[in-house]
Amino acid sequence: MPPDPRRVSTRWAGFSVVSVQAVREITGLTLEQVLTIPGVEQMTRIQGGRQEEAMRIPAEVLEAAGQNQEAVADALSRYADGGSDADLRARIREIIDTGKPS
Repeated sequence: MPPDPRRVSTRWAGFSVVSVQAVREITGLTLEQVLTIPGVEQMTRIQGGRQEEAMRIPAEVLEAAGQNQEAVADALSRYADGGSDADLRARIREIIDTGKPS
């Protein structure tokens, strides 16, 4: 299957590996929505000797969702409707910057 032509390489600042449950709580998104974010990977990790479902997710997405879940959901909706990776990342940065004190 050829890559989606609207997608470009997105450079996130960094990634976090967190449990699937934590991602859903922080972002307020469904698993299906989270998996559409560029760079997200679902995995199984061993934590304290137990297996746990986890995700590698851009740290910026977690930070933005911690500030404004609705804005992140809206940005992701626009991305799903044909927006580019770069547009999504720019919107995520705007959400973060808006939430920071002056």
